[in-house]
Formats: sequence, C-alpha cells, structure tokens
Amino acid sequence: MTRDIAELKDLISGIAYQQSTLLQRLQTSTLKRCPIKDHQDFPQGGFTSNMGYSGEEGPHSYRVHKPRRDFPYFDGEDVHKWLYKCNQYFDMEKIKETEKVKLASFYLDGMALYWHQNFTRSIRGRVATWEEYTEAVCGRFDGHQDPLEELIELR
Repeated sequence: MTRDIAELKDLISGIAYQQSTLLQRLQTSTLKRCPIKDHQDFPQGGFTSNMGYSGEEGPHSYRVHKPRRDFPYFDGEDVHKWLYKCNQYFDMEKIKETEKVKLASFYLDGMALYWHQNFTRSIRGRVATWEEYTEAVCGRFDGHQDPLEELIELR
C-alpha cells in the first residue's frame, strides 16, 4: 500500500509538472502576440550606441536592448543541438551549476519528459549534476531508441 501511495504521488507530481509546462507555453504564446509598448519591458536595460559619432547621447544615438532569450524546448530530437543551446543559455544568464538540471527539465516535452521522470525516479531523490544529466540524456537520445520502440519496429 505504501508503494501504491508513492506511485500515486509520483503520478500527481508528473501531472502537475505537465500542467505548469502547458501554462508556461500559454503565457509565452500570449506574450509573443502582444506588442511591447514600453522599453521598460526589456530585461536589464541594454547599452547605448552612437553609431560612431562622438559626444554624449547625440542626435544619432539610439538605445539597444538585450534580446529576450527563451530557453530551448526538447522533445527527444537532436539532443546535441539542445545541449548546445542549453549551455549557451546557462553561460549568458549565469545559471548556477546546482540549478541547471531543474531549469532544463522544465522545458522537456513528449518522450524527453517521460525519460526525465524515469531518470529522477532511478536516482532516488539524489540531485544529479549537469554533467551526469547530459551523459544520461545523450545515452538515451543520441541515436538510441527506446527498447519498447525497438520491439514495435521488429514486428
């Protein structure tokens, strides 16, 4: 009975996680449709460019803002491309080593999300390092098929 309760908790946790991912997607798609009306919406200011002119904030100066960077989603396709983008994001945003797996897992879909849930169960509450996580995700999605998919193809 204790095992059944633990499995139910895992199932509920997975459903809540999927629900929050869908909510994030809805919010992102809503933001993309709404035009930005004010420069205050841009994160962390930006920098000023004079286009080669000397002087302080002359008539030919303009303000350039940092682009908004979205974390890449991963559904199991092209793991190396996804990992490259993740590492770029982590460097640009100065993400702590201890937060990388948690952040990346929030942007998983499909088979990748199911794999992640099984991976976290298999390490039994221990927090995986980003290096350990990348090795595991490459082992699963780097051209290797799910054993069940292999069996289906044998038919």
